[in-house]
Amino acid sequence: MVKLTKEKLEIRLSKKSRILRYGIIGLCTTPLISSWLYINGYRFSFIFCPVRHWTGVICPSCGMTRSFMAIARGKWHHAIDYHLFGPLLFMGFGLTIVHIIWELSIDHNLQLFYIRWLKRRDFQLALLTSFLGYYLLRLTQLIPSHHI
Repeated sequence: MVKLTKEKLEIRLSKKSRILRYGIIGLCTTPLISSWLYINGYRFSFIFCPVRHWTGVICPSCGMTRSFMAIARGKWHHAIDYHLFGPLLFMGFGLTIVHIIWELSIDHNLQLFYIRWLKRRDFQLALLTSFLGYYLLRLTQLIPSHHI
């Protein structure tokens, strides 16, 4: 259990902050729920990759939807084959949802250790470099883009 100190419970959430958090929950739950719906027979014909559709080149996130659907089926190894960052993003969405619901339930902004990491410029740069490096390896086909 995380001990909530006075520093972590600094400010009550304003109305604007609460609305923003509800929007974040909506953005984070949409791909998770959509993946579950899709594997259960609901089809969305409007879902396609415009970059690949118009250029024939995979985009940095090509395979992410398939990765999420594989996770929804419980096939984590397939999820990694579709997109290496799919499981990380899926877990990030889940963590964000839990964190935001927690903040809304206690009506305070929480500054936990992972929030400090995410705010660090060097951490952000490392994530971006890793993501773009992975994309470059996929483009040059040093890492094959399976099933895309």
